Amino acid sequence: MSRRISDNEEPLPPLTIHHVIDHENGSNASSDQQSKEGRIRTIREDGERRVESLRQSVDFICASMRAHGHMQINQLLTSTRHMTMREFCYGNGADMTVYLNEQTQKRQRMDSSALLKKSVKKEQQDTIATQEEISNQKRYKTRSSVLYSQKEHV
Repeated sequence: MSRRISDNEEPLPPLTIHHVIDHENGSNASSDQQSKEGRIRTIREDGERRVESLRQSVDFICASMRAHGHMQINQLLTSTRHMTMREFCYGNGADMTVYLNEQTQKRQRMDSSALLKKSVKKEQQDTIATQEEISNQKRYKTRSSVLYSQKEHV
């Protein structure tokens, strides 16, 4: 396991072969060679562990940032999510407040036009109903006058 470096602690310089290999001064060259090879192997293994640890840290940070980005996107309004960056930046100056105010005004206009359409439709229905009543009354009057006139002739 590698230990973490705290903020106030200086990191160790990178390990190189020069730190480990000394000049050969001893009489037993083969044991020194084995010792040097063992140290080199240790350095390589430590380097591989450090690289793997860094890769895992980078993967974790990337996954965290991706999840955070998805969360922020999901918090946006659906209409905003369907906009391109160009539309958002040029249309609203990249200001969410301006966009939300525009959407509120647009919704209010749509609501008022929907109410107006409903009232016009209601008036049309009332007019049609009134016209139907008048025509029904005329038919009834005509029938009753025909029936009355028939009774007089009999």
